[in-house]
Amino acid sequence: MSLPKVPPEVLQKMLDAPAHAPPAGVIPNFIDPPSLHTTSLVIVIVCLIIPTIAVWMRLYTKGKIVKSITLEDYVLLLGWVCYVGAYYVCAFLIIDYLPGVHQWDVQVKAISKYLYYLHIGTLMYGITILFIKLSILIQWIRVFLTPASRGPMFWAFHALIWANIIFYVSCTFIEVWSCNPRAKIWTPLLQGGKCLNTNAIAVSSGVFNTISDIAMVLLPQRVIWKLNMSRGRKIGLSAIFLFGILACIASLVRLYYCVRVFESHDYTYYTLLMALGSFPEMTAGFLVICLPVLPKFVRSMFGEDILTRVGFTKFRSYFYTSSGSGNAASGSGRWRNLRFLNSPSVTGKEKSAVEATLERNDSGAAVEVDAEKEKADACIVRTVQIAAEDGPRRSGDFEARFQATHPWAKEEVPGAAADAFDERNIGFVGEEDSFI
Repeated sequence: MSLPKVPPEVLQKMLDAPAHAPPAGVIPNFIDPPSLHTTSLVIVIVCLIIPTIAVWMRLYTKGKIVKSITLEDYVLLLGWVCYVGAYYVCAFLIIDYLPGVHQWDVQVKAISKYLYYLHIGTLMYGITILFIKLSILIQWIRVFLTPASRGPMFWAFHALIWANIIFYVSCTFIEVWSCNPRAKIWTPLLQGGKCLNTNAIAVSSGVFNTISDIAMVLLPQRVIWKLNMSRGRKIGLSAIFLFGILACIASLVRLYYCVRVFESHDYTYYTLLMALGSFPEMTAGFLVICLPVLPKFVRSMFGEDILTRVGFTKFRSYFYTSSGSGNAASGSGRWRNLRFLNSPSVTGKEKSAVEATLERNDSGAAVEVDAEKEKADACIVRTVQIAAEDGPRRSGDFEARFQATHPWAKEEVPGAAADAFDERNIGFVGEEDSFI
């Protein structure tokens, strides 16, 4: 295989010609053509900083604070390494070389290097997005399902996992061997050989990507809105997963420019726009899996007071239900603290600590505390009769609690699963570490 066998002066003229015929009235500009350099650079840098902060915040929280690194964290780290170590290298090379320049402003001899960078970037996109989606789906299986679950959600999550693996691995191999010889992928003047229709492959990839993104957004909503919790908490919990809508929008934008590449033949311009759509898509994916650890990270780094000062306490209450702790100035928590304050055995230091907790709670808490303390003085607030018995824990209690928080699960959960349920805090009731 070789370049066309023509006289050197003819070959040089071919290499110096525009890579595509310009529109009528347009003169090719090879010296200083208009480009998307600044726009591309801003998008790429922002979408590098945000995921990097989010990923390392999650890994720090899981490793140093929670001390529980799980499978999805390793997969997430692999995705981030591919994202920064390979995909971004290709992105910066493309932006530095041909940052959204119209093809008629590019000489034929310059197109080869651009096509090579684009080929490597396409390969790394499939690998990176696969790791991101796998980490999200593995976390959802751990959070939403028990090991014994084999219901519709179990099969839906696993179907998505295997569909993504099969599709992206297949696309990677197709991209690698899309031309024979392979050098024809980035050397269009090479004589002989043959190539697959890579534009059709890109469009089919965009369609699959958009459909899988939408499915990954909708599946958790079906589970969340069947949970036994208040509407406000369901809305807040849905908000975490609805970050995936940004990925869906970015996927649609990328799909649009895939079609434009297919129709317009202005390859160098529209392929860059298509590539730029992938950065917000992957950034949204990183945020979906990393944001749930944010409250734990903030409390660990700055203390609980910082959440109260910025008004995050009330916001956080939408995401997690209480397991007997929670708002000290409302409901049974307030009454328990008032009984504690009126106990003759309590020291002054202990009273001061509880009073400070009560007074810094939600708006109006300090006024309510004084009024209710007056009502609570010299009276019995509440009596509770407790019956206790020795013996092993009955699985019925666990099964009742499981059915209340997992109404979609039809099969009975074996008693052995109760320990795993309590240990992993599954079901979005109890401690907020459910998502971590």
